[in-house]
Amino acid sequence: MSLFTDRFIAFRTDTRLMTRKRLVTAGEAVLLHLLGHLRYTPEDAVPIELTQAGISRAIGIRRSHVSQSLDAAIGKGAAEEHLSRVKGERRRRKCYFLTSDGKSAARDIRESVGSAVVKCRLPDGQNFDGPLTDLEEILGRDFSLPRLALLASGGEIEFPDTSREPYLPNHIPQTDMFVGRKPELDSLERLFDGREKILFLTGMPGVGKTWLAARAASEFGAGETFWYGITEWSSPRHASSHLADFLAATGFHRLEKYLETREVPDMADLQDILMSLPSRVILIFDDCQSAGASMVLFLKMLAAVSTSSKNLGLGFLGRQMPEFLGTHQLMNHGNVADIVLEPLDKESSMEMLRSRGIPEQDAARIAEKSGGYPLYLSLAGNHDGTAEPDDINQMLAREIWSTLPDAGNQMLYLLSVFREPVGPDALVERMEDIETLEALKKRCIVSDRGGWSMHGLLRDFYYSRQPPIERRLRHERAAEFYNMHSAGADASVEEIHHLFMALDHDSAVMALATQGNTLLGHGYVDEILGFLALVPEDWQNADELFRLGYLRAAALDLLGDWDGATEAYGKCLKLATDLEPDKEADVLRRLGAIQYRRGNFEEARLTFERALKIASMPCLIAELQGSLGVVMWKSGDVSGARKAHESDFAVSEKENDRRGMARALNNLGILDWQAGNSTAALERYARALKFAEKIPDKRLIAILYSNMGDAHRTMGKTEDAKRYYGRCLELAEDLKFNWQVAEAYRGLADLMPENRLDYLSRALAIFERLGAEDDARTVREMMT
Repeated sequence: MSLFTDRFIAFRTDTRLMTRKRLVTAGEAVLLHLLGHLRYTPEDAVPIELTQAGISRAIGIRRSHVSQSLDAAIGKGAAEEHLSRVKGERRRRKCYFLTSDGKSAARDIRESVGSAVVKCRLPDGQNFDGPLTDLEEILGRDFSLPRLALLASGGEIEFPDTSREPYLPNHIPQTDMFVGRKPELDSLERLFDGREKILFLTGMPGVGKTWLAARAASEFGAGETFWYGITEWSSPRHASSHLADFLAATGFHRLEKYLETREVPDMADLQDILMSLPSRVILIFDDCQSAGASMVLFLKMLAAVSTSSKNLGLGFLGRQMPEFLGTHQLMNHGNVADIVLEPLDKESSMEMLRSRGIPEQDAARIAEKSGGYPLYLSLAGNHDGTAEPDDINQMLAREIWSTLPDAGNQMLYLLSVFREPVGPDALVERMEDIETLEALKKRCIVSDRGGWSMHGLLRDFYYSRQPPIERRLRHERAAEFYNMHSAGADASVEEIHHLFMALDHDSAVMALATQGNTLLGHGYVDEILGFLALVPEDWQNADELFRLGYLRAAALDLLGDWDGATEAYGKCLKLATDLEPDKEADVLRRLGAIQYRRGNFEEARLTFERALKIASMPCLIAELQGSLGVVMWKSGDVSGARKAHESDFAVSEKENDRRGMARALNNLGILDWQAGNSTAALERYARALKFAEKIPDKRLIAILYSNMGDAHRTMGKTEDAKRYYGRCLELAEDLKFNWQVAEAYRGLADLMPENRLDYLSRALAIFERLGAEDDARTVREMMT
């Protein structure tokens, strides 16, 4: 029984899993979807939603089920397949349309399903109880009728929770079978009580590194310990995001606030924030040997903080340590421990086997053969004992794979494709699956720590043992789970990963093209660049190629690789000329911004003017006018700048764009202030602040506080100026908005003679670090 091929599904209600009847089958959902696109004929340029990949993405079921459902519909005369031109593509693709019989059948389904009464809690927190068609009207395009019908079970709908990530990686592993290791535990206790700052724990796979560190965390510091398992896809943004959640739970919110305004965290900023921890916390990083280049830099930064701070302890676990900072170098700082974990002694080995209920005679034989490796000891004892262990894969095949029923192995094959712990909803389709999971847990083959998972060695074994076609189908199922039943940026990243691993490139590229900018906004730069490398070189869809190129350019821009971003935007321009002019104008806007940051003001002005000639979208026109105004102001054309900013405000006001209105009012206020009209400037700043607070845009709020301080200072209102500079400084420091921190110190220096030199020195240090030579020069002049 598969997830959507019939109307029964297992799902979780609190701690229980039950089966309930669905409103539609996959085939019926496909017909409902096609019914919503009756306005298109095979001769039209049709949307991507009429292809198999488009249908799959729209209603949330896996591509293979869409294919099977369409084949069945065509066989029954309910649908037709045509080679049609898809919007944005140069080549024709297979698209699907309802026949007369199909339209009649789909309308009957819609009438039946649409009148079904369902209950749910809406995303805004309100309760709903009524017909499904009424719910569709309330929710709009985000939840079409077929998607809602697939989510409905037993008259209820449970929407994915967008307010949290369901399974966080910082759960401390369980250690129910832990034995021995008293000397090693004593050494780890020194990390938790502050006698050691950094601990390296290395050893062969399966020797028990994770169990030892987890037991130490449970005994000595469970409430103050953050646990993060590193994988080859881990990134600084992902790690720091979960660390921010952990620290916020302890009452420390600076990292959380900082990440709200940064797509890509700056290592220097993270270092400054963590240096200000008010109380001691322990960070444990497991599987450090899997750290990629960006994670290595992250670990290096943490090590630098720990050697200088009494409130940050670090534990690094791995088969071997990456050379992020040589152990011998760290040893020079003192308070660093290096443990190479050895196998268990015979007495501890026997104790573990006895705790599993292994008979004494068998336990003695297994302990002798195990060599003291905890992984072997936790799994052995299920075969006839005639074979000797040669390597870990042979042991796993003999002790696990050959001793499990088919249902157990099938469950492990499925679990092995998931990169992180997952809830039972991802694994369970029928009641028997629950029993299978519990049986595997009883044998310590899987664990449930905030989600179901398995040891890395087991995962690798089961993942590599699958035939490629079966592995792809399981990845496809995993992608379907994340599409339908999970929410948030992490879930989107996982869905795209599984689509690529399933070799469903159509769906993967579509998801990446449509969600990529949102993911960049959440800081998933490394992940985006990794996905882009998986796109086939011969991809044909012009619109998707443009979006993917734009994603690459934006990612490089965020990383500060302006040369790479400029080259990538240049490639986008070539594609944009084949698409609508607004896309070309938006690329030019991005290029102009890079030229401006490089100080090429005239070049930037020409680029913005070129973009304005072809732009038609009001919000894009407004933003371009604002950018042009800033360049003109920098070039000394105050009159032209004012005209551009007034145009920006007029268009933004017409479109009710709060961000645009706040931006334009702030820039016009600056022009008023520089013209000597501080009263008019304050009026504009106050209006801009109201818009910025409603968005909210905390960085703009900090800028406005500083600008209001400037205006009050010019008017001689010293106390008001101090108050606004102080607000700016407090908010900017929380956000690690370093430029604005420096501006606040520069403003306060003129108002507080007793601290003038100190404040100017702080401002100068920041400007020099940022490479802001003009501002640094101004501060040096103020210091003379």
